[in-house]
Amino acid sequence: MRTTTDRPTTTAHLDAGLVEYRWEQRGDATVVVFHGGHVRAGLAVGENVFAEAGYTILAPSRPGYGRTPLSTGTTVTGFADVTRTLCAHLGITKVAAVIGTSGGGPTTPDVTAAVRQPTLVIATRNDGGVPFAHARALTAAIRHAHLVESHADSHLIWLARDWPNIAETIRVFLTTDPPRYPPAGDPHAESTS
Repeated sequence: MRTTTDRPTTTAHLDAGLVEYRWEQRGDATVVVFHGGHVRAGLAVGENVFAEAGYTILAPSRPGYGRTPLSTGTTVTGFADVTRTLCAHLGITKVAAVIGTSGGGPTTPDVTAAVRQPTLVIATRNDGGVPFAHARALTAAIRHAHLVESHADSHLIWLARDWPNIAETIRVFLTTDPPRYPPAGDPHAESTS
């Protein structure tokens, strides 16, 4: 497993305020990553699967983290709007996935509220901070969403023994058109239509 190092970030002055972000350009499609508590844009935690698949990564620091002040996007919906504006500011026209980890998870539904494309939700039942019911509700709220269960001991799924399998599921999902889901009958997968 690779170690996480601090990566360069920059800021944008938007109408809603200052936002720090890291934009690692690789391909035409972008993955937007909302990290959890105590993580800012400069820390690329759990992103390797997207980078290795050739995706551009946009990781904004949520309000109060890094150089994004608390006054920028003061609500979950407000910061989702800031992120949409940041995407437009950067000329990002195609978002392949929106990832929310831990405290970044609540931002994800607001960004994905109008999602029409297939969606993959990954969660663990062993997380004391984010209930599995949250992942089930998100999966139920998004048409064509699929829930994959990790056996991680916490919401830091990239530290679990089953991470290589989860990473492969993500890679296949992102690189198959139309997206390929976990096999039918997989006891760890749920889906909605």
